[in-house]
Amino acid sequence: MKQAIHLFIYSMIVLAFVRCGDGSSVRHLPHLGDTPYQQDSILVAYATDPRRALTLLDSAWLLGNVSDYRAQFIRAKIYSKSLVEQHQDSAILICKALLSHNSVRNEPTEQMNILDMLIAISRAKPDYEQYLHWAMQKAELCQQQGEETERWRTEADIGLVMTHLRQVDEGLRKLDEAIDHLDSPGSI
Repeated sequence: MKQAIHLFIYSMIVLAFVRCGDGSSVRHLPHLGDTPYQQDSILVAYATDPRRALTLLDSAWLLGNVSDYRAQFIRAKIYSKSLVEQHQDSAILICKALLSHNSVRNEPTEQMNILDMLIAISRAKPDYEQYLHWAMQKAELCQQQGEETERWRTEADIGLVMTHLRQVDEGLRKLDEAIDHLDSPGSI
């Protein structure tokens, strides 16, 4: 009797496995385009595991899902958010190299993104001289592109940084000028 019960249970388990494999739930391997080795997945992975994000980035680059330029940009972005000074220094070096890259020279939006990253790194360190250097470049780029609101926001940042660098009068003058422009009707 005991053997009959075991045989029945065993038969039911085998039947369940056979029934599950009827072809209705065939699992296909993902195409390379469906892999987690893409820009969005890399940046999402960064939030929980920066080392994994760098591994995903290298894989995405090797698979050709991310261009050389974009891979370096993402690497700099990951390093820039680190609290480790060596990573921040690496991000600065990458960003400086990217500023002279062909993909950036004629693309003001890309230049702005890289300058924003350099400004954020300088703020985190805090390295006010570099902050001032990159913010002035951004303000000049904003002026060339006609982005007046962003320009005056950056000029206000420059004024604030100048006060930290003990250039109080010049810094306050810049802040007042930026506030006047940003406070004018239709500016924001």
